[in-house]
Amino acid sequence: MFGEAFDGNDKLLGAYTGPNQVDSVFLFSQKYAIDQAFKCAPGNTSVYCNGASNGTSALYGWDDEAFSKGGRHGYFSDVPQPGGVIDANGAGVAPRDILVNFLDNHDVGRYLFDRDDINGVKSLKNALSFLFMQRGIPCLYYGTEQGFMGGNDPGNREDMWNDAASIFTKYPDLYQGYKAWDTQNPLFQHIKRLIQIRNQYDVLRLGTVGKDVWHSRDTNGNQAGIYAFTRSYNNQHAVIVVNTHETASSRTQGTMGDGAMPMPTTSGNYVDVLNDGYSVQSNGGKAVIEVPPMTTRVLILQ
Repeated sequence: MFGEAFDGNDKLLGAYTGPNQVDSVFLFSQKYAIDQAFKCAPGNTSVYCNGASNGTSALYGWDDEAFSKGGRHGYFSDVPQPGGVIDANGAGVAPRDILVNFLDNHDVGRYLFDRDDINGVKSLKNALSFLFMQRGIPCLYYGTEQGFMGGNDPGNREDMWNDAASIFTKYPDLYQGYKAWDTQNPLFQHIKRLIQIRNQYDVLRLGTVGKDVWHSRDTNGNQAGIYAFTRSYNNQHAVIVVNTHETASSRTQGTMGDGAMPMPTTSGNYVDVLNDGYSVQSNGGKAVIEVPPMTTRVLILQ
């Protein structure tokens, strides 16, 4: 059973996952962090952002206290609830591993309500990639796959057959021939692909997250817009690297040591299964990963 506390405070949300409480909660804090990091990413020209841009550190946690806990998930219980959620082997699953990740829902304005500009769909696709690759349970609200743009309740409860509710009808030159229930539009197809690869690779559903998570408050420079983490499960390894920057490629290259990102294995070829034609080699357990604007790489060890 999961609950809803309409608040962005991780301490408050985590308090509901203590002993003999709920198995999980809607991760509102992460939703608000996504709003910061993706909607107002470096390089954006959105009217909504009014010239502001943000790095990716909010995706990890709000402050240094969260960073010291290993990110916002550190506020949530790592002990399975008695009689609660179990995995395929019958073992209990801790609340911090089954938090409900979402972007849109019935209580908040839709992502595209704020980002109804010509780059809104690309921005939303990238945020969805993060959502589906993050640990926990992805929750998709109806109409997101159709590009609905409704504001706060009741604006976010659009009729599914209303063509005008979609961003695809706002920009007919970019998205020609859109009709309600369309299954060929770029958002529907992107979500379909995310579900396919999540189902294909157990590590993307069940993998533990490595201790080295790459995030930055930078809005300029090599790593501006980068958020990266690793997942491992039963000798399967994945590296997820997000670039929120809307106009520039960025890479996992910082200023500490050799600047390269720690990889789950000392060697091996990692192939991007979400974007064709890219792979990277782990050399001594390190790699520099280049990511185009508004793109997420999902790298799987071959």
